[in-house]
Amino acid sequence: MEEALKVSMVTDVGGVNDLSFNQSAWEGLERSKAEFGTDVSYLESKQEADYEVNLETLVDEENDLVWGIGFMMGESLSFQLRITQSKNLRSSICHTVKKLLKT
Repeated sequence: MEEALKVSMVTDVGGVNDLSFNQSAWEGLERSKAEFGTDVSYLESKQEADYEVNLETLVDEENDLVWGIGFMMGESLSFQLRITQSKNLRSSICHTVKKLLKT
């Protein structure tokens, strides 16, 4: 059996039950789990300083996709992308695309 696609998200300070975009994003991931068997998780940010730490934690956990929710996370996402590029991002993207095409 093929390993499930591993997708995680980082919420902004509103949290996963904010009745807005964080919650909608999480519900979408839960649906992906139910319909496709995707391995899903999230980390909640309690303050803006958590963004980079949470993103880095999920990247280090070798998720196939790390999703940052909310416009306030833009700078942290950009920073994490620059760091991740030095960790062979192209290989990671190719691996993820191959998994998605097999679904």
